Order: sequence, then structure tokens, then C-alpha cells
Amino acid sequence: MTLLLYELGPEYEAIVDLPLETDDEQDTCVEELSRSLEAIRGEVGPKVLALAKVVLSLDAEADLLEGHARMLLARAGSRRRRVEFLRRWLQLQMEGAEINKLKDPFVTVWLQESPAAVDVVDEANVPAEFKRVTLRLPLSLVPPGLFGLVQTCDVDRAAIHELIKRTGELPAGVQYRGRRHLRIR
Repeated sequence: MTLLLYELGPEYEAIVDLPLETDDEQDTCVEELSRSLEAIRGEVGPKVLALAKVVLSLDAEADLLEGHARMLLARAGSRRRRVEFLRRWLQLQMEGAEINKLKDPFVTVWLQESPAAVDVVDEANVPAEFKRVTLRLPLSLVPPGLFGLVQTCDVDRAAIHELIKRTGELPAGVQYRGRRHLRIR
């Protein structure tokens, strides 16, 4: 697609229509463009004016393509948001009606169990052995003199998962919840 704003001679239209370069072919395309420019005969003044028109045409085409790309990205974002809304709505409807799976010849929709998640409700009440500092040591192993040097303190959810698997007990300050998500095939 070439957008020509001006009437150009065939030798200048050929420059506009040269193949687009990719990163791998950039040197080859620059050489081809240089050869095409050198092949144009004539005085410098008209040649410069004609090439200025080529520049304006290519710049206008680039602006048009960038605007089109922005519009397409906005539409794609809108579609993604609608998909997420519809997925949440379908899941709520299926859970409300206690339907786990629906199927027809073209589509299958079902609710699938996801791995359970650890939600930290009150980080202050989580035992020290389930907290990690930037050193990646259990907080209970950090000497009291180094507490001022700790930059971040995170709850080690993997260790809590292991505790629940081994013993079934849930430490203070966390909740363990199962999740479901919608699958469509």
C-alpha cells in the first residue's frame, strides 16, 4: 500500500515502492536504495524537490499506518476486556446453577479446579519461620543485630503449602482457599 501525495515520475515511484527492509536485510536495502538514487539522472534542484515529495509521501504513509496500528491495538484491548468479563460472568452463572460441565458438538465449557492458594490475611501474625527476608533465610534465623538491615520481608507461600501438605495445619495469619477457573474448548 503506497500513499502518494504528489505526482512523481516513474523513477521516484520506484524508490517509494522498494521492498521494506527487515533487520537482517537492512544493509542490502540501503545499498539498493543508494543505487536507485544514483541511477536517477538530472539536475540536482529538481531531484531534491522530487525526493522531498517522496519523503513527505512516505512520512504520511507511516503516520497513517501508525494510526491504524493504534486503532487495532485499542480494538484488541477492548476485545480482551470483553472476553475476561464474559469468562467471569459464565463462571458465576455456572457456579450459581451448580453446573460443572456443558458440551455440544462445537464447544465444551467446564469448571476446573486450580491448585489451592495461600492468602496472607495478617502478615504480622504469620509465624517467623514462614517469612523470608532479602537474604532468603527464615526470619527466625536472622540474628537480632541484623533486623535493621533487612530490606524486605515476604511470606514464603511455598513453605506454607508444604506444611499444609505434611501436617494439614494452617499457620496463623493465612487462609487456604481452593479456586476454580473456566475452561472453554
